[in-house]
Amino acid sequence: MPTQHRDYYETLGVARGANDDEIKKAYRKLALKYHPDRNQSADANERFQEISAAFAVLSDKEKRQIYDQYGEAGLQGNVPTGPGGAAGGPGGATFHFDQSQAEDIFRQFFGGMGGFGGFGGAGMPGGFGRGRAPSRPREQPHAIVERPLPVSLEELAAGFSKKLKVTKRIQDSTTGAIKTVSNVLEVNGRPGWKAGTKVTFPSAGDELNDQPAQDICFVIQEKPHQTFRRDGDDLLVTVRIPLVDALCGSTVQIPLLNGTRMPLQLPTINPGTVKVLPNQGMPKKDGSRGALKVHFDVVFPKNLDDVQKQGLRNFLPRST
Repeated sequence: MPTQHRDYYETLGVARGANDDEIKKAYRKLALKYHPDRNQSADANERFQEISAAFAVLSDKEKRQIYDQYGEAGLQGNVPTGPGGAAGGPGGATFHFDQSQAEDIFRQFFGGMGGFGGFGGAGMPGGFGRGRAPSRPREQPHAIVERPLPVSLEELAAGFSKKLKVTKRIQDSTTGAIKTVSNVLEVNGRPGWKAGTKVTFPSAGDELNDQPAQDICFVIQEKPHQTFRRDGDDLLVTVRIPLVDALCGSTVQIPLLNGTRMPLQLPTINPGTVKVLPNQGMPKKDGSRGALKVHFDVVFPKNLDDVQKQGLRNFLPRST
């Protein structure tokens, strides 16, 4: 049960002269904040009932008039008597409130008119659910603001942690004043994350115009790499070798993403040759790794004199 003898205006955070729209805005904000399904704090349920009781009275013209004139006692039928013992207020009028009525109000407010649009002809004020309410409340979805988060290929391979400072704007529902607060959000990336991976921080964004606070979603962007290109869980690299090594074979130093090099003994390299090095690619969810696929770019000599050309003609077969 709501705590007795509370100032209903204080409960909703509105002035005593607040109009209907201001009362609705205050209820909308507080009901979403303290509804037990969304707020797990110990006093959330009690606060939710207090907010609902205050709204039930202040949104009903007759009840609000009684409350303004006689206070909570008037809502219980305890009003001062007039001359000759006549009741000074509406005799027999009582106001009782329980948790089920709080849920009825919430459903009618947020669901009965298809969202946050307020009430309707079969609305809640004074009736506590006389109109048909939906089976479950429908909350307005949070707007999602996406922000790119550039990450290097090395960070995606090893895992990373980034702390990001964000500024949140919060608008007072009564005065319209906007204040800004700064927060630090931390993104912890697991090894192997891909471009397009999303990390969402609920309600970390702006809270304006009586709407739920925006969610901030960081979208991973892979920075271009000078040496490697990613293909799923595999890495691709192109290694330049001189023509003589392609013809005669050689040991080539293959660059790896961790900054080291792996020696690779090569026989004759034909056009289109690709060497696959297992477990040298990106990490996978199962703990294994993709492959490193090595492509070769054969570098031809730019200038040959006549003697060199004739020597090649003598030694190289003319097979087709």
